[in-house]
Amino acid sequence: MDYLQEGIGLRAMAQKDPLVEYQREGFDMFSAMMDGIKEESVGYLFNLEVQVEQQVEEVPVEDAAPSLEKRDDVVPAGARPEIRAKGLDAPQRPDRLHFSAPTVDGEGGIVEGDFANDDDEPVRSEADGLTRAERRKQLKSNGRRRKK
Repeated sequence: MDYLQEGIGLRAMAQKDPLVEYQREGFDMFSAMMDGIKEESVGYLFNLEVQVEQQVEEVPVEDAAPSLEKRDDVVPAGARPEIRAKGLDAPQRPDRLHFSAPTVDGEGGIVEGDFANDDDEPVRSEADGLTRAERRKQLKSNGRRRKK
């Protein structure tokens, strides 16, 4: 890129925009580099030699060292290890959820109730007693008045 930057000034003498030529030739150099990387990686993959290790005979559990029997963390072959992770012993879902939110005073309060049964009654805010649709309609009407 440094050599390209040094020689790009000569493009101005040929009545070509140096910035456009710098971008075009930089992209050409980048494309050539990517093609070289692809070609080299394919060459490595095709010339790769896989070496297979010979399998080691499994020693029966009875013939294993006696010190392994005393350890608790050793799992015999074929048995599934016990999974120990934080949070697996916790209950899946809490029985009842309590939602809290700050009030006007800044104090949090516990809201209890059955939120699954919606009475199709719109929720009104405590501040102005309006529903969301009413507030939106009020803001639109105020916005139209300001424009006139």
